[in-house]
Amino acid sequence: PFLPEEDTELLIPTQILLPDVERKGVVVNLAELRLYYFRPNSTEVDVLPIGIGRIGRETPEMSTYISQKREQPTWTPTQNIRNEYAAKGIILPPVVQAGPENPLGEYALRLAYGNGEYLIHGTNKEFGVGLRVSSGCIRLFPDDIEYLFSQVNLKTPVRIINQSIKHSLEPSGEYLLEVHQPLN
Repeated sequence: PFLPEEDTELLIPTQILLPDVERKGVVVNLAELRLYYFRPNSTEVDVLPIGIGRIGRETPEMSTYISQKREQPTWTPTQNIRNEYAAKGIILPPVVQAGPENPLGEYALRLAYGNGEYLIHGTNKEFGVGLRVSSGCIRLFPDDIEYLFSQVNLKTPVRIINQSIKHSLEPSGEYLLEVHQPLN
């Protein structure tokens, strides 16, 4: 994490380029740690910061859809995850009930990929948004997942990409390029 010191001057970009994909539903660009929600019947797009899978538990690229929406989800950690926590001296229960100790936060969107093990969800540890810290799920700030949850429907398409270079030829003839650190 980057914590600027007092009086550090920051340049905050106010313009971004959209990834080169069909502009429909939810698009997650792993390389830039951003989720795009293309509003139906609109030219507006919402851009939200995300946390993704850590090295060794990467969030996979995929084309899928939202198969389930859950408010106040429970979390059933896999045995591997329970073993990882146990090695750190933390004993997880077989099921973590909804509430402040649940790392899924208050809302979860299940993806219809694989056995449904990947989610777009909130978090009880906001520092993880913007980092590669999850076990493969996509984390959003609590307010962002609440908003997204209210906007999407079942079967909303979801595409997860790893596009580190984005470009655009503007109507003025200017060529724009946006580059992000590629994921390993």
